[in-house]
Amino acid sequence: SVLSLRPTQDTGAIFQIVEALLHVKKRCSRVSWPSPQSLHTMSIFICLAARLLNTDKVLFRHLHKKCLSFPFTFSFQVLFLAALSCCAPELSSGREPDHQELPQATVVALFRDYHLEKFSGQGDPRVADEWVQVLEIIFEVMNCPDRYRMLCAQIQLTGDARLWWQAYWSMRPGEKDGCTWDQFKELIREKYYPSYYRAAMERQFLALTQGTRTVDEYEREFTRLGAF
Repeated sequence: SVLSLRPTQDTGAIFQIVEALLHVKKRCSRVSWPSPQSLHTMSIFICLAARLLNTDKVLFRHLHKKCLSFPFTFSFQVLFLAALSCCAPELSSGREPDHQELPQATVVALFRDYHLEKFSGQGDPRVADEWVQVLEIIFEVMNCPDRYRMLCAQIQLTGDARLWWQAYWSMRPGEKDGCTWDQFKELIREKYYPSYYRAAMERQFLALTQGTRTVDEYEREFTRLGAF
């Protein structure tokens, strides 16, 4: 029934698609990535994204913004937005001919519409990397200018991460204005996704054997460690 949906500008159909996506997401949450079931689920998302090629930009943007309002995990957001971006690059880029750049306040307001989770710096180091990936994809979808990216990203810092960010720049007065988006990503990853952690995961990956694991368990561990 999901694949039978057709491109439309009707508001009711938009929410029908969103509800269908949410239903698929709930089913997907019962299995681990990348099982055959979850890969099939991803193919459904790709098909839906491809169908959006024949719709206008308003519908496209409305759909992925509504879907991000649901409590998806970072990994799920990365996969979903990546599917949309790959299948409809001319829509996801937001590029329009002779389009004047939006003012800062408007860009920030549009960014807030994505309801991205705030980053506190606590928990598994992989969360930091996934958070940066989601930011990267959102900025690409928005066609967000580089100089606004760091501003939007630091709005999402909270708790320990915000305290660290403030302390970092308090010791470097006058340098913050020159910080680029690439530098922001590097600082976040150095602090919360350090090279020694990635190196440890790489060693585990190289030493990985199936042992007593089932094929599915081995595949999950291979994929988890291979991401590093």
